[in-house]
Amino acid sequence: MRAPANVHRRRLQAVWAASAVLCNADISSTAAAATAGSQFRSLSASDKSCSASPPGTASNVPTYPLLNKWKQSNVTWLLRFGLPSDRLHLGDDPMLPTCISVHHNGTSEDGSAKLLKKSYSPTSHPSTTNTFDLLVKAYPPRLGGGVGAAICALEPGEHLRGKLKSERMVHGSPVIAKRWDRIGLIAGGTGVAPLVQIIRIVLDDPTDRTQIQLLSINRYEEDILMRKELDELAKQ
Repeated sequence: MRAPANVHRRRLQAVWAASAVLCNADISSTAAAATAGSQFRSLSASDKSCSASPPGTASNVPTYPLLNKWKQSNVTWLLRFGLPSDRLHLGDDPMLPTCISVHHNGTSEDGSAKLLKKSYSPTSHPSTTNTFDLLVKAYPPRLGGGVGAAICALEPGEHLRGKLKSERMVHGSPVIAKRWDRIGLIAGGTGVAPLVQIIRIVLDDPTDRTQIQLLSINRYEEDILMRKELDELAKQ
């Protein structure tokens, strides 16, 4: 049974796992919640419907200017991009999760020129106006790759090319808000990005009493991404 809207309770529990270090809560509480009943749903960070698009030729691909960037770790950046003048929000529906396919002129594994595409889910709420944020890891450049490194190398004023992807289906529907009593989220590294967007959607509505539990798994404590932002969201 859902609690009345005027009853305050913490709606997000974040559990940080870095080697043997656990912060904020005992990991066993999350494991127990996963078997709490049919109202609990697990949404994985590796949703295949937001995987990279197949290679193709760029045509009529929108561009997005980089407005600012903040270093999150030795190899990871949070980047804020502006939207074209004809768009208020990145997506068509400001309450549905969004995903963008970034286009980059790179090379194939044999060194020949090739258009590379890689998908990223913004960490910002889809209702954010005029901008969107991407959490990107700069993997070392290599033949057939290097999209993340190219994005992280951008400086304010330079542009990202990319196309908005189709709606991401989660258990048969793109809608997130008010569908479940509990949501379980598991992520590692930059895989936390699409889950941050889901968390923002749920917490943005004060009448949505969905309980969220997030387990973020990282090799070292300093590798934990979006920790400050998620700790702030957990206080709501």
